[in-house]
Amino acid sequence: MVVAQDNIRGRLAAGTVNGLTGNKTPPAPAGAIPADTYIGGAKKLDVGGRTALLTHVNNAHTDGDTWVYFADANVLATGDIFTNGRYPNIDFANGGGVNGVINAVDAFLKVANDNTRIVPGHGPLASRSQIAEFRNVLRKAARNFAHAVAPRGPDRVANAPCALTSPLIQCAGRARATSAQRGRRARSISMAEETQAE
Repeated sequence: MVVAQDNIRGRLAAGTVNGLTGNKTPPAPAGAIPADTYIGGAKKLDVGGRTALLTHVNNAHTDGDTWVYFADANVLATGDIFTNGRYPNIDFANGGGVNGVINAVDAFLKVANDNTRIVPGHGPLASRSQIAEFRNVLRKAARNFAHAVAPRGPDRVANAPCALTSPLIQCAGRARATSAQRGRRARSISMAEETQAE
């Protein structure tokens, strides 16, 4: 039986395009689309005599991420929200966002203790301290990126939330566009000053 957050059902049925790589995944056959889905925060399942708590996190790796916690075994499976020893893959074209990843990692830190076995989406088993370090790196990167893409000048405050509310890649595109506009304005001013000097 396949259980998934409901956004996964929709994306599997329609097919997807990875926003980072451009790789296309065709629609899944009808038999591969999960019939048992959940909407909202969480769902409990009995799995081989153990209770699995499935929790959806909004807009992390994608918009359909589920992490799973087995409290009686103290095992946390993060899916691709956390990849141990790698940079995160935030698939903005499919609903991903850095703040969603940070929120999910904060939730991991609330349920995990020093003895929790943490199963990442990729890489070796992880410890709680590795999750904490991952969160700190994400927060610092998000802050640095927000500062780097924020335009200088009177419209800085209006545009600053870009990296905090939008996927980083989209913000980078907007930052490049804003930078290009500033460059064009600077050239125009310089040309106008040269014309006046003549």
